[in-house]
Amino acid sequence: MKHIATGKVWIITFIVVVFFVIGCILWSQRGIRIANEELAATAERIQKLEARKLKPVERSPDQIEIKDSGTTAAAPVTGEEAVEVPPEVPDTVSDTETRMEINDAPEAETEDIPDEVSRESLFGFGAYPEVPLGLFPHGEEVWDEIENHAERDSEFAKNIELIVRVRIKLWELGTETVGASSENGLIYPNIPNVVYVEWGGWKEDKNGEPIRTVKRISSGGGLSDGDKELIRQGGTPPGWTIMDRNTAGINPYTFLELGL
Repeated sequence: MKHIATGKVWIITFIVVVFFVIGCILWSQRGIRIANEELAATAERIQKLEARKLKPVERSPDQIEIKDSGTTAAAPVTGEEAVEVPPEVPDTVSDTETRMEINDAPEAETEDIPDEVSRESLFGFGAYPEVPLGLFPHGEEVWDEIENHAERDSEFAKNIELIVRVRIKLWELGTETVGASSENGLIYPNIPNVVYVEWGGWKEDKNGEPIRTVKRISSGGGLSDGDKELIRQGGTPPGWTIMDRNTAGINPYTFLELGL
C-alpha cells in the first residue's frame, strides 16, 4: 500500500508539471504575439515621423522677437564735428531659426513666404551689407536705428551709416574696432592700443632737444595720464601705436568705393 501511495504522488506531480509547462508555453506565445504587434505599430509610427521631418514649420516674421540694437552716437565735441559710435555692449541674440515640430496631430496648412527684399540705404549707398554679430550684437537692427535717426536729422544719420559701413569692412579685413568718430568728412576708427595724435609746432624740451608739441590725443580708451604725458615728451607708451591724426583718417567714399 505504501508503494501504491508513493506512485500516485509521483503521477499527480508529473501531471501538475505537465500542465505548468503547457501554461508557460501558451503564456510565452501570447507575449511574443503582443510584442510583434507593438513592434509593427512602432515601425508604422517611425515611418510617419520620418515623413514629417521633411516638412519644416517656419516661424513667420511676426513671431520673431526683435530687441532694440542700442546703437548710440555721442554729441560733437566743442569746435569739432565729431560723431562717436561707442563700443557695443555684448548682448544675447537669438538667431532666426527654423523649428521642426513632430507630433501625431494633423499638420496645419502653411503659406509660402516670399524671400525678403534686400534693403537699400536711404542715402544712395546701395544695399545694406550683412552685419556681423561679433561687431554689432543686435545685427540688422543697426539699420533700423539709422533710419529712425534719419527722420530727425538726415545728415547725422548719414554719418552714422558711413561709420557703421567702415567698421563692418574693417571687421571683414580682420581689424577689430571698438567705436569710431567722424570729423571733417574723415572717419577715425577706435582700434585697441592705437592712439591718434594731432601734432603742433616744434619746441625745445628741458634738455634743449627739439620736440613737437601735441595739440590733441585721442584713443578708444585705456590710455593713462602717464601715457599721455610720455607722448607729449616725444615718447611712445609700451604696447601702443601712435598714428598721425592729420593723415590717418579714412575717407569713407574711397574706402567703401561708393563714389561721390
